[in-house]
Amino acid sequence: MRNQIYSFSRLAFIKKNSKALKTKGRRVNIPFLWIVTDEQRTPDPTKIIEKFPKNQNIGIIFRHYKSKYRRDIAEELSKLCRLRNYLFFVAEDLNLATKVKASGVHLPRWSKPKRINRRFLTSTTLHSKNEIRNVISSKPSIVFVSPVYSTKSHPEKPPLGPIRAALLAKQIQFGSLSIALGGITLYDAKRLRSLGFFGIASTFSDLEK
Repeated sequence: MRNQIYSFSRLAFIKKNSKALKTKGRRVNIPFLWIVTDEQRTPDPTKIIEKFPKNQNIGIIFRHYKSKYRRDIAEELSKLCRLRNYLFFVAEDLNLATKVKASGVHLPRWSKPKRINRRFLTSTTLHSKNEIRNVISSKPSIVFVSPVYSTKSHPEKPPLGPIRAALLAKQIQFGSLSIALGGITLYDAKRLRSLGFFGIASTFSDLEK
């Protein structure tokens, strides 16, 4: 891996730009930078996150849907994120999120969640204008608009492009924070922020391009 993935602490705006979001009766600082795990390219994300500095504005979305070690990795990552003062979301699995004491749960568009624990923050994804109504009705804390650019994890999906993605994001600003996701590097951060996104999200492999 290039050193770029470990150099984001030099970008002062990443550390400064968090936002206190009042949700579920409490205030939580929502990170500017989010990392989404990719089990094909980084089967053990803990080895990478261990090299990240503490107390940065970082959130982790743990996917690894098909990993037979999903629970073990989730437990280790959750502990690591608490030590580093990161937010940690488990994708799709409410029971696993509860067991590992996650900060929140990420709900992909195909998931059918049961009743969500009041203490959880929630996030979801938005890929097109056809999904706007469902996203708004789910009242998530965070919405990931994707894919902004082409990605290594989903190369078959055509990118929205930054302008179209920003226009989508503006239609769901009802209390949720919009995060740009998909093929994003640290070099894209300032431009996407200028277009109205609160923050950025990427897989390890895309972030290091």
